Amino acid sequence: MKRIMAAVGLLLVLVLMSISNGVARFTPDGQQVSLASLPGALTRAIYPEGEPFPIAVLVDVEEQSPAVAFGGGNYVLAFEQNGGIYVKVSSDGRNWPAHYPLASTDRDCSLPAVAYEADSGWFIVTYACSSADIYARVFSPVTEIIGPSILISADAASNSLPAIACNESVGSCLVAFESNSGHIAGSYITIDHADNLEISSNYALTDATDASGPRLAWGKGSGTYLLAYTAGGPGEAAAVYTHVHDDEGVVTVNAYLHTSVSAVPLGALPPGGETFATDAAFDPCTQAYLITFNHDANGAGSNHDLWAAVLHTTDGLTLETFPIAASLADERGGAIRFVTGTACRGKDRLVVAYLNQAEGVMAAELRGNGSPAQPRYTLEPAGQHLLVDNHTTAASITDVTLSPGGNGTRMLIVYVKNYTNDREPSGDFDIWGRLV
Repeated sequence: MKRIMAAVGLLLVLVLMSISNGVARFTPDGQQVSLASLPGALTRAIYPEGEPFPIAVLVDVEEQSPAVAFGGGNYVLAFEQNGGIYVKVSSDGRNWPAHYPLASTDRDCSLPAVAYEADSGWFIVTYACSSADIYARVFSPVTEIIGPSILISADAASNSLPAIACNESVGSCLVAFESNSGHIAGSYITIDHADNLEISSNYALTDATDASGPRLAWGKGSGTYLLAYTAGGPGEAAAVYTHVHDDEGVVTVNAYLHTSVSAVPLGALPPGGETFATDAAFDPCTQAYLITFNHDANGAGSNHDLWAAVLHTTDGLTLETFPIAASLADERGGAIRFVTGTACRGKDRLVVAYLNQAEGVMAAELRGNGSPAQPRYTLEPAGQHLLVDNHTTAASITDVTLSPGGNGTRMLIVYVKNYTNDREPSGDFDIWGRLV
């Protein structure tokens, strides 16, 4: 009887461990493996809040390229849908009843970005259309008002990949976009208290002539924005560079405060191939910018690793570089956000989400020391990274982004599943999410 009771007790402990982790991995033959059995599972910094859930999953409709932001008690998700741009709204991050069109499908628009402008209460969505122009629209989930389509850039060059970040206190935002002329340009959007919008002229945001993939972050209290981008001409290895910008939008010709600065110091990475910027964020506790970037570890394009760099807020100099995920698997993407509401007492936290091509969507916590004088960061061990959702034989996960919520602890991770099956052999892209 004692042996039976001991066995029952052990089984109960294992069940509770599995429930507490709230996530399971399925092997190809369908066998469920609890992540609670992994080393360090009980000390994992990030835990799921419920199961993954669908957000935009219309049958035979391509829903992809998600961008998400939180503000005023609401999440707003912008995404592509068969060549159009749409937004969805959720107050809890789980239920998404409202669905609004911003750009019709006949305009062939793509790659939206979204940010919350706290002074006015508007969300601003930027996107590129087939006409090679960059547009923006303001949207209020409270009043359900959609502003007119605003032309940000229209020139002979092919403009694409818009990014946006907003100063949360003065009613202005910086929009950056990639031009096929080889530079990154941008404009400031200003919203006054009468909800009037003013668009600045386009300015050069870098001195590089071979730049692509802009990533933006606003530095609260620093008076700056950070622009991270990838540069490298024909025959050159791509590398990550940064510029720091004045956040007041008072510029003449150039909007940046310094010339190109490499975000990856020579010798900071192991030998390999190219590097590509994936995201940028600001830690108000250390007063430092952080960027994430992919590093082609073997130089053959088959084993990318995810790294991070810590940058000074005004001169863009790199203070520290370290790996986030550097296994034998191919790890790509990488989105990083500060956990809002965290007190700056050596407990500032950031969450990084990325794609592991062998497993699925992963998430890890990055914890700062809260010291602006000597910012340092600790990453939880790779064995404790959370498997948010896994690839299956029916669907592979192709894109990931995330946004903090308003309670200071919750993070919404949003990702794309590509279903390839008999019903839709060419693939059916859907958007899913999970709260952690």
